[in-house]
Amino acid sequence: MGKIVFFLLFPLLAIAQNASLALEPRRIEPGDTAVLSIMVSGVPAQPEGVDFGPWESFVPKENVLSRSGWTRSGSVWVYKSVLTAFDSAIVQLPPLRVRLKSGNVLETNSIQWQVVPKPVSADVASMAPARDIRREPVLWTDYWPWALGILAALAGLAWFLRRRRKRRPAPVAVVAAPAEPPVRVIPPHEIALAQLDALAKEQLWKKGDEKTHYVRLSLLLREYLENRYRVPALESTTREILMLIKSAGFPLPLQASLRELLEQSDLTKYARTPPPPQFHEKSIQNARQLIQQTQE
Repeated sequence: MGKIVFFLLFPLLAIAQNASLALEPRRIEPGDTAVLSIMVSGVPAQPEGVDFGPWESFVPKENVLSRSGWTRSGSVWVYKSVLTAFDSAIVQLPPLRVRLKSGNVLETNSIQWQVVPKPVSADVASMAPARDIRREPVLWTDYWPWALGILAALAGLAWFLRRRRKRRPAPVAVVAAPAEPPVRVIPPHEIALAQLDALAKEQLWKKGDEKTHYVRLSLLLREYLENRYRVPALESTTREILMLIKSAGFPLPLQASLRELLEQSDLTKYARTPPPPQFHEKSIQNARQLIQQTQE
């Protein structure tokens, strides 16, 4: 009797399976973010995944800032991602395909996304800069291959010395195992100064690429502020950063220099209005002084 009921209800269960997506907000300015929600109903087990292939030409991987994975809300499975865009356009995003554990594939609806250009103002102070890309902070675990290489070299040296001693007619000596070298956590100011030195050597402004120069300068300053003062500088605007560091212990006399660097970078990135040529090298010098005077 149970099998008969199952076969009678199976078509209804298949019809109840549905996948849809929503994007909020659908209209943003370059550099802002939107939340993509993919909802799957009528499926008892967690979906296998989502094929974002149809969106690669519209939303590249570097514009996907975060992904939540599948969570369940009542009878609906929800998958969320945070997206951003930097080029103004109005695009009709095609449907996405959701793979189920049963082997079936559900197709979502299509959706329109508008990225409208931000009005440009000649007054830098009146501008509301777009949000920068959020980057992960540098951790000591990023350098584990170096530590592993050092350990391998020490182990090889110990093996060589031990084998060499065995060949000599001498009393047997106990060779102590090499101690594991401590892992040094690189301070934020050393990371920022190394990135700044590399940027200064490239001299991108002499190659006509002022935008890339100020994008990288703004990013390394924001990473330094986030790691040094524990403020969300990577996901904040210039105006928000200047408010956050006031209560984080950032020296008051240096705030004007920081404001000038961030605002000139924003103006070059988004308004495509580079500062005077003499400011390019000055920006490197000011950034180095700011980092050196605020290091721990």
